[in-house]
Amino acid sequence: MPADVGQGSGRWLERWRLAADEFASGAPGRSVLLQGHGATVGVAADTPRPGASVLKLFIAIAAHLAGAAGQLDLAATAAITDLPDSRWPSVLTALHPDHRFTMAELAGLMMATGDNRIAEHLATTLGFDA
Repeated sequence: MPADVGQGSGRWLERWRLAADEFASGAPGRSVLLQGHGATVGVAADTPRPGASVLKLFIAIAAHLAGAAGQLDLAATAAITDLPDSRWPSVLTALHPDHRFTMAELAGLMMATGDNRIAEHLATTLGFDA
């Protein structure tokens, strides 16, 4: 980051603002926050986002590591009704509520669809606060 950003240099802030606007305009749900040296530029930076969108990869890795260590039975099943509700859309609503998935299938489906209900279920099953 340029040293003069926090020293009242409007040109850097303007460049950052333009770059943030350009990045965020590429998709309606995109947001960006740039901070440093006392300067902040953001576009939709305060928009709430579900953590699972960012953390689901780590949840899937943790599930498979726990399975490999014998701490999680990846063949164990859960019904859709066992999963928490969510205010976010879920692919699970297209299936029968009694449909069962293995933990390994849930991890894969979470990665393929970004489903937040699955992420919350796996995080809770692994002992993390969801």
